[in-house]
Amino acid sequence: DHAVVGRHDRDGPGDPVKIDPSSVPGSGPIVIKLVNISQPQVNYEVGQGGSNLQTIQRNVQAYAGGSGSSSSAAAASPSASSGSPQRKEIISDLTIDEGMVTASSPLLPGKQLKVPLPSIHLANLGQSSGGATAAQIGSQIVSAITEKATQAGSAAITKNLSGAALKGLGGAAGGVGGGVFKGLFGG
Repeated sequence: DHAVVGRHDRDGPGDPVKIDPSSVPGSGPIVIKLVNISQPQVNYEVGQGGSNLQTIQRNVQAYAGGSGSSSSAAAASPSASSGSPQRKEIISDLTIDEGMVTASSPLLPGKQLKVPLPSIHLANLGQSSGGATAAQIGSQIVSAITEKATQAGSAAITKNLSGAALKGLGGAAGGVGGGVFKGLFGG
């Protein structure tokens, strides 16, 4: 059995969230069986000091009390604003799919490159430590999104820069090479 939370009229397969209702009462971790995140839009902006996603990831990790993936991070969990410990959670299965990355770089002024965000699947978040805070799980999710979006965005920027460089070289080489061929073939 599971409880379904979220909109039921959304496009896409399945339910957005499924919770194990037997885990809600009591003080143990809440078990979230399934989280489906569909069609997220991620902006990847490269600057001199890194990217916006790296900055967000550092801030989330600092708030979560560490890397978000280790048991030491679970031990350093932040407390709720009321001062009492946060209820921990376990997410058994989390998928992020059909997303898009909009990449931009000062090396490509005025250009925004849109590329697909590779699908992400995370399993058993918080399981090994008997549950994790929402901030710790959020840190793991942001890390996964940052990794995939950075790969996709960087590849798009590199490909675009390479294409522009080759086009520029091709134009210059064509001007030089064209004159050589004209001379060779009596043109």
